[in-house]
Amino acid sequence: MLNELASIELALGRPDLAAQVYHEVIHALRDKRNPGIESAAHNGLGRAALAAGDVHAAREHFEAALELVREIGHRREFAISLDGIACCLVAAEPDRARTLWRRALKLLIELDMPERFEVEKRLTEAERRQPAVR
Repeated sequence: MLNELASIELALGRPDLAAQVYHEVIHALRDKRNPGIESAAHNGLGRAALAAGDVHAAREHFEAALELVREIGHRREFAISLDGIACCLVAAEPDRARTLWRRALKLLIELDMPERFEVEKRLTEAERRQPAVR
């Protein structure tokens, strides 16, 4: 429930409040060990950090989420993590970002998740900016 509250804060343009709630989720789970919820919280923290302009912190959270989902095989959160890392890399490593977006998009389409539309939009935009190969 807290993850949903944090998502709402983020959607309302309040990344600092969202990050606060996501940190509460992670702190509350510290002793209980729930990789599924923790990974969603780290992905949320990554989104909040991106919204606040902190690409370095965002990437750390997305990578932490990726490690957690690898333990449990949660494909949706895996795809969300890949998307987040791609968002962090697009300026410096556009080829790698596009590769990650393709992987994320493939998973999200297989799972029929609505996030696929945003990932597809980001991938299309990145491909449009790609310099022509001669």
